[in-house]
Amino acid sequence: MNFFRSIDSTDLPWTGAIFGLTVNAGWYWCTDEVIVQRCLAAKTMINSKAGIFLSMFINFMPLWLMITPDMTARILFADTVACDDINFCSKICGKVIGCTDIRLFLLELKG
Repeated sequence: MNFFRSIDSTDLPWTGAIFGLTVNAGWYWCTDEVIVQRCLAAKTMINSKAGIFLSMFINFMPLWLMITPDMTARILFADTVACDDINFCSKICGKVIGCTDIRLFLLELKG
């Protein structure tokens, strides 16, 4: 697994991921109409900064609510959830494609 791939690789368009996401992030945080209006309508500079911080917190909420528990379960229960062998996966959860759907149950029961 390499970070840099050739230009014609279909796995990950790294040029689009690096340059395109940078432009999109700059557009969102600097020129998005809702954020700009929130800053312009604020009474003080502290209120405008607090509005931006609240917007950032709401945008990162799915990361903390969805992705972080899944990755925690994958680290804690690597022998069960992150099975690489098809035969081993079918013994644990009965599926050959992986046992990712039991991550949150294991985190609730054993965590």
